[in-house]
Amino acid sequence: MYEYGPLREDDDDEHAAKPMRNRPRPKMRIPKVACFVIGLFLGGLLWSTPPVVYRPTPPAEKQDYEVIVGEFKSQKDRAGETCTLVTQCSVDRFSKLVKQARAWGGLMSVCVYVPTIADYDQVRMQTKLMFDQVEESTTAIMDVAFLIGVEDSELLDTEYPINNLRNAALSAASSPFVFLVDVDFVCSSGLRHKISVTTAASDSADQVAFVVPAFEWVGGRDLVGADMEREEQRVCDLVDKSLLHEAQVQGLVIPFRIVHCPPGHGSTNYPRWWTSSTPYVVNHTERYEPYIAMRRELVPRYDERFRGYGMNKISHLLQIAHSGAKFMVVPDDFIVALPHPHSPSRIIWNDKRAEASRTLLARIFYFLVRKAFEMATSIRSNWMLG
Repeated sequence: MYEYGPLREDDDDEHAAKPMRNRPRPKMRIPKVACFVIGLFLGGLLWSTPPVVYRPTPPAEKQDYEVIVGEFKSQKDRAGETCTLVTQCSVDRFSKLVKQARAWGGLMSVCVYVPTIADYDQVRMQTKLMFDQVEESTTAIMDVAFLIGVEDSELLDTEYPINNLRNAALSAASSPFVFLVDVDFVCSSGLRHKISVTTAASDSADQVAFVVPAFEWVGGRDLVGADMEREEQRVCDLVDKSLLHEAQVQGLVIPFRIVHCPPGHGSTNYPRWWTSSTPYVVNHTERYEPYIAMRRELVPRYDERFRGYGMNKISHLLQIAHSGAKFMVVPDDFIVALPHPHSPSRIIWNDKRAEASRTLLARIFYFLVRKAFEMATSIRSNWMLG
């Protein structure tokens, strides 16, 4: 701490009369424990009362939904299947889901969103048509669950309950491994088999999150009808790495969200992936949110306080990283996002008027949660050693 000390006899009067406020002030030191406590308090406020940019009509802290499991269940043989594709959607994405099922060709656990019980009969009828199409025209083994929103207008959630849906689909899966992916993606040919082989060959598969590199199709977002169908078929035709490379050279595909959110998938290290023929480990970095396959029993539940668009998957991958899992990128195989219009939640998130608030809150959220996980990990390690 800075000390002023007594005035010397040879100090002149001007110095002696100098006001205290013009002299150097001592530096304040705040204990690290106090900083952490303050951080947890602020984090609690941020966590429990998300701003309008995240949820335009904030529901209760945690909203309960009715879940119906096993309404539609594939009758196909499941012998030898070790990995289930876990996803969720609303009825407007059924055309994407059918394409995803055709490309995957194996076990799928899907949760379909029903806004209210009044919508159930209509949604169920549309789901039955989609399910029959998948059952008859693909090799996919699909099981469908429903998540139904509450009817009380005061509690009705105006945002898509994405993490509730993910948890419902994850809970319905029963295979040793699960592949966690959004409905707008189609995979390369044989990805299901490659994941099975890769997990079986790993000595520590139960501690590994296998990263499947994600790409996106450039353009086509605003197409409709037959034009959109043709564009989606071009994406579905990218069945192997060589065809994907040709599309990249032509500027038709790029790494997923590399323009709008580089940290989201940057750690996958795409330059290395293009030349790799064996799996490789990457570090989890801030805001990293790859699509992964992992041992089902070790996948934590998604935080259901996140709704709509933004941070819902980042928080989940952060939990996985702090559980001690390694992130290992699979070579040769990949997923590509089909072109589609932005969802209403994404439009709200992209509102330029909220950009500064969104960026700041995202950074505060990530910093506080990361520090909390680090402290929890340290306490656990010290307890085990003690």
